Amino acid sequence: MASNKANVFIDNSPSIDQTASARLFTPPPPTMDSVIDDAGDIMGTLASGGVTDDRQPEFQGQGTPGDTILIRNHGVEIGQTVVDEDGQWAFTPSTDMSEGHHAITIVARDPAGNESEPSGPFNFEIDVTPPNASKLSITGVLDTAGGITGNVAAGKTTDDTRPLLTGTSPPKAPCRCRPPAPTARSTCPATAAGSRAAMPR
Repeated sequence: MASNKANVFIDNSPSIDQTASARLFTPPPPTMDSVIDDAGDIMGTLASGGVTDDRQPEFQGQGTPGDTILIRNHGVEIGQTVVDEDGQWAFTPSTDMSEGHHAITIVARDPAGNESEPSGPFNFEIDVTPPNASKLSITGVLDTAGGITGNVAAGKTTDDTRPLLTGTSPPKAPCRCRPPAPTARSTCPATAAGSRAAMPR
């Protein structure tokens, strides 16, 4: 007797339309345009890979109005903010971030709960430990203007209003060179070995 059974195959794989719908409801990724350091002696916009002494920097960017921006540090959420009607968002941590390396990523969540892909990481370091003052020294003052030029000995005078100052410090530590009267100052970046040079402004 012939069997009346028929083989039935069930295909649970998503159809092209289902896949397209899933993509349709994924929010566009937000952007993080700048990180602002507004504390300490050196302030301004922080570059990716940079160092800051601001333990509560402000993160700013753009997104879709009404979306919620999730801010994550090393994958752990540290806060949220909402994109305003102009497509802008900003976030400042309510508590101090720890000293050391940080990797900030952001995700957009729309009102329906759909989340975008995370952004690439914004890497930076927080350093609030003062350098060892015993490793700071001025090794030379070079006069390059006027009738008498050359190295200026300690306690001597010079007619060069912008002599070249050289010295040593901890490697890569930012440094400010200040005269006794704070009318001018100059940033003097250090090399990997810790040597530096600067001319007063």
